[in-house]
Amino acid sequence: MVFGMNGWLAGQVVCKLLIYFGLATVIGGVFCLNLTQAARNLMAVLRGYFLVSVVLGLLASILSFFLKVGYLAESGVGGMFDSLYLTILWSSSVGAATAWQASGFGILLIAILWLVSGSQTSKSTDALGPWFIWALIALGVLMVIRSISMVGHPAGINVTAQIAIALHAFAGLWWLGSLVPLHASCTRLANPSLHQLMHRFGNIALVVVLMLLATGGWVALELFTFPAELVTTAYGRSFLIKISLVMGLLSFALWHKARLVPSLLHRPSSAHSLKRSIRIETFVGIAVLIATAILTTAVGPAHVS
Repeated sequence: MVFGMNGWLAGQVVCKLLIYFGLATVIGGVFCLNLTQAARNLMAVLRGYFLVSVVLGLLASILSFFLKVGYLAESGVGGMFDSLYLTILWSSSVGAATAWQASGFGILLIAILWLVSGSQTSKSTDALGPWFIWALIALGVLMVIRSISMVGHPAGINVTAQIAIALHAFAGLWWLGSLVPLHASCTRLANPSLHQLMHRFGNIALVVVLMLLATGGWVALELFTFPAELVTTAYGRSFLIKISLVMGLLSFALWHKARLVPSLLHRPSSAHSLKRSIRIETFVGIAVLIATAILTTAVGPAHVS
């Protein structure tokens, strides 16, 4: 059960949350900046946010491995460095996933450092960096997402469903990772530029949300044998909580697209209203990440009761 998990599992949940946070920052945040001509200006404001989140993701991916070792050793904090369990886990899929994940975050850190330094030295307001930096970012993102499907309940399902999980994770993290830059844009951009950014984002988000819902439905069909499991198992109930939160996010997205974004062109105060709404949406998004971290760590299908 969620509330009965011990300290080791709680630590793994926190690490998973930080990994999601770091990946979301890159997938959604950095890419979102390229939707506006003021990308470099926004990067200068948000560079600390990007760097800290990626560093935390890297550290969390490493710490998570040692927490798993400690969980198995059952001998206190010192058990995290038990040579026997270190060897066993490192030679398993857990070790392989950790290597992929840490390497991916390492690549992302190099790319983000390049982008941050570029935003400080360049006077241009165009694209954030050369093509090879974006190739590095794509490689790092793919490596981290690949690591997610190598362990836990994704590893126990067919390849098609694993691909669906990867696409689902990408879509969700893209959406959530975009919220902080969009929130900052409400203050930094004039209403016409903000409207252009939000309009572009909305068009892309429509496709991303459809992919999120389609892949989420596919994965649910793979993970649940009977509909009753949604209410009779801890995993099912946790899944419903996550779905409820996602529906809340969709409500915000519809409100923004239908009312707040169009009003940016004729009502000066709309930017403030949009900023406040995105701030609330961000808190709901954090709740989604927390629910997902718990769902995939503490109450996976193997833990149902």
